[in-house]
Amino acid sequence: MVSHHHPARSKSVTVKPPKPRLRPKPHCVVCGAELRGDHCLGDLVCDCHPTSGYNPRHDALLDERVLVLLWRAHGQPVNLYRALGCDPFEENYRAVKESVCRIKASGIVRIVGAGRAGRRLAPISPGGSGRVGA
Repeated sequence: MVSHHHPARSKSVTVKPPKPRLRPKPHCVVCGAELRGDHCLGDLVCDCHPTSGYNPRHDALLDERVLVLLWRAHGQPVNLYRALGCDPFEENYRAVKESVCRIKASGIVRIVGAGRAGRRLAPISPGGSGRVGA
């Protein structure tokens, strides 16, 4: 004989709205210091770093420096010229742009532009192999 058991009546369920996630305070991509609140989008460098004098055209480790700066930004846009401490002259602009193109072509990470704010690392799509275009 089959016994039919009826489930007990469920009580009303109260769903609490999720707590808003607090964004972590931005930190300097060069030294890791916590930034003041007046830094604008893309300006992830504290004021103690020089803003000119670095020449990216003569740096054999430029690609590595760019990648580290983007990684330290945790997905936020970075003005790479400010972070590297170079003036955005045409030659420096070209050197940094070529560095970003080399990194993108390697397929290690995905870098996207963020308007005037700079560039940022983009998340890799779930289920992907980690390579761009895969």
